[in-house]
Amino acid sequence: MNVYSHTLADKIILALSVLLVITQVILIGFNYSNLPDTIPVHFGIGGVADSYGPKRHILFLFGIGLCISSLIFYMQTKNAPPGVNYWPYKNENKQALLLIGVKTLRIFLLLLTLLFTSIIHQTIQIGLGKGTKLNSILDLIIILLIPVVLILSLRARK
Repeated sequence: MNVYSHTLADKIILALSVLLVITQVILIGFNYSNLPDTIPVHFGIGGVADSYGPKRHILFLFGIGLCISSLIFYMQTKNAPPGVNYWPYKNENKQALLLIGVKTLRIFLLLLTLLFTSIIHQTIQIGLGKGTKLNSILDLIIILLIPVVLILSLRARK
């Protein structure tokens, strides 16, 4: 079994991840010129902005998300260096472990791009005066990230 082949679910996850990155570009492209010179750049507990900076920081946020997403995307491909996407293994469970690692990275990629898209969207909305704090969707995404990684990691150790 080729762990790098894409099932329908894998194709959907990767397509959604790419669409979310494109959504980020569109959000920034359509709204950048309308943003005030100063926008929120950090949010404290409760989602309230506690630090402000120049609007170009939204580009920096996009760049960070794109770099992380690109790295995760690369790690789940067969071009990644051996051992980069799975722990030391026994020969009998190498393929199963690699499959779980690749699937974990694909799900993590989707959740991460969703997280960055949400942060960018909400930062733009707050900058435009259409909101006052981050909403709870970010909490949900973060809450989902932790068990997904933990569950798949525990499965990989069997």
